[in-house]
Amino acid sequence: MNPHTQVLGTAVVITGPALADAYYLITAGMQYAHRSGYSTTRFKPLQEALGAAVAQSRTRHNDVAPPPIDTDCTPELIDVTEAAHMLALSKRQVQRIARSLDGRIIGGRWLFDRNAVSDYANQRTTP
Repeated sequence: MNPHTQVLGTAVVITGPALADAYYLITAGMQYAHRSGYSTTRFKPLQEALGAAVAQSRTRHNDVAPPPIDTDCTPELIDVTEAAHMLALSKRQVQRIARSLDGRIIGGRWLFDRNAVSDYANQRTTP
């Protein structure tokens, strides 16, 4: 059984991606039935209920508490310009080796952990 579906007696609980799948399938089935001349009015309440549940599941992000942020181990992030300065490289060269520096694209910008860049710089200078 799918981990996003659960049978409780005569009821079925659908969560997560299975909920969106069920909405898609009921909508596609209704469209096919309508083209075939079959009445779809009895399925309309089910489609509306699934649609409302899907919409609610997409907007409910406040029902789970965020994990606590440990400020002691939060990395200090620097951008390409500062990493280039620390490594004595151009910005483009830093972008080319960004994966080696464990760089991440956040908000369309490369960001690096200052300690990772320092370690990389030390490795380059150590014979």
